[in-house]
Amino acid sequence: MRKLLIAIVAIFAIGSFSASAQKIGHIDYMKVVDSLDTYKKAMSKQKEVEATATESATYLEKLIREKYAYYQANEKTMTSIERTIKMDELNGYQQRLQEVEQVYLDQMEIINTRYMLPIQEWLKEAVAAVGKARGMDYIMYYQEEGGTFWVNPGRGVDLTNDVIAEMRRLELANPVITPGE
Repeated sequence: MRKLLIAIVAIFAIGSFSASAQKIGHIDYMKVVDSLDTYKKAMSKQKEVEATATESATYLEKLIREKYAYYQANEKTMTSIERTIKMDELNGYQQRLQEVEQVYLDQMEIINTRYMLPIQEWLKEAVAAVGKARGMDYIMYYQEEGGTFWVNPGRGVDLTNDVIAEMRRLELANPVITPGE
């Protein structure tokens, strides 16, 4: 973040000494990606994966609590073999819970690779194409809702709609194919 601020200050400082005016544009990052079907599909798949993982984890956590409560309540009356069997059973459920968490992380990584990486590539390409077409010296990304960067909408050139149009063109030209669809 600090490097970004230093770079912005440097850009404006150098720009103020320049004989010609700099053309600066900006885009609302979330408005751009929200306009893509690929992004909507990625978010939908992430919600599905999260819901499934949450349901499985909740079930296993409940089962572990119940089995552990039973173990604690009956530990003194169990033989050493019964205690070992019950502890092995608990460890098995704990291992399953860890597997659910790992599968969740793996599936989220697949979604990121399959859907989000192409979006980032399209964004780079779209911003470069629009910037060249409109003769921009700089294009800044910001998020209206995230507050990651503030842009005065009355200054510079809002290129959000131009970038959205270019992103949609790129999305249609290079669709992300979901296996099984």
